[in-house]
Amino acid sequence: MAIRTLTIHDREIKIEENPRVWMPTVFGETLAGLLAEAIQPGDRVLDFGTGSGIQTVSALAFNAGHVTALDYNSAALDAVKANVLLNGFTPNVCVETMRSNLFGTLNLRRGFEGAFDLLVCNPPTFPVEPPQTGDRMMVEWEHAGRDGRLLLDACLDQGPRFLKVGGRLLVISTSTQRWSVTREKLQRQWGSYRVLREIDIPLADHYRVFFSRWRELARRTGEPIVFDVDGVLHQKLTFIEATRS
Repeated sequence: MAIRTLTIHDREIKIEENPRVWMPTVFGETLAGLLAEAIQPGDRVLDFGTGSGIQTVSALAFNAGHVTALDYNSAALDAVKANVLLNGFTPNVCVETMRSNLFGTLNLRRGFEGAFDLLVCNPPTFPVEPPQTGDRMMVEWEHAGRDGRLLLDACLDQGPRFLKVGGRLLVISTSTQRWSVTREKLQRQWGSYRVLREIDIPLADHYRVFFSRWRELARRTGEPIVFDVDGVLHQKLTFIEATRS
């Protein structure tokens, strides 16, 4: 497969092209840069929804001590191990991969509660309902629940359990997921939070099927779910750092 080379600050990160996982976009590349700035040497990192493994590789490149990479998609676990090796690291030494339905696998094992310095997540945002009506469990790796918040809400609601006191979450929330909902959860569940960066980007064609839904949601809530810039619909990406109290 082809190799994509990304520059995260002063480091080159190589990612193998793989159609079975989400490849890095402005979402993941920007988050990786912020992760590089947040890492302290020796940090233990939890990469929730690892995808291609860009956050795992970036954490290692900037001196994380160990990374635990979770994903429901088994192809992503193969991808992260391949990309860790491609970038000169030893997968079984510095990375542990786990197939997990949200945080389910960590909940079933001992030793992970309060274990991590950093939790990083670039959550999927497609508002797709899983086949089991009403079931919030993720059954396909691209599903993000009816409101597109499945992994984001898991991070915000359950993430503090797996972080040390003072541990931090780095996560992306998009305007299509409703900032008011994200802000309320941050205020209720976390000791403090701050917005690290905001980016307005055009909505890609694969979101087109959701345009009418988001326009209606914007009308009902009065929130800027999607917005027009020179005739092109955009969304806002908000990059957040939250700290466990």
